[in-house]
Amino acid sequence: MTTLENKLKHFEEINAEKEAFLSRGGIFVFEYAMIDDEYLLVELQVTEKGIEFSACFDEETSFDGEIVTIHSNRYLLPFDFEYDNGGLDGYLQMIDSNITEGYLLPNNLYKIEE
Repeated sequence: MTTLENKLKHFEEINAEKEAFLSRGGIFVFEYAMIDDEYLLVELQVTEKGIEFSACFDEETSFDGEIVTIHSNRYLLPFDFEYDNGGLDGYLQMIDSNITEGYLLPNNLYKIEE
């Protein structure tokens, strides 16, 4: 199988996982409770390049080197065709960790449940 065929197969597998999730009634967003009873809503999209995500990041972000800035408040976590990271769940966990550790915590926006 060629590299291009591997990339296409990987995208199709991830996209199929997303479609199965949506067909079960899932919503392809993250929602984070923040201080002052505010919420951060992060929209997600599977593209041929990876998982794109966007939100109203009003404060500075400090995502790891794997996250690529597309433009202000829109980012991409590229697919890693060489490494099996657990499918769609693995990518979503990486995005979740980056938002928590690279945006909410450094900007003191993380709401700690009492």
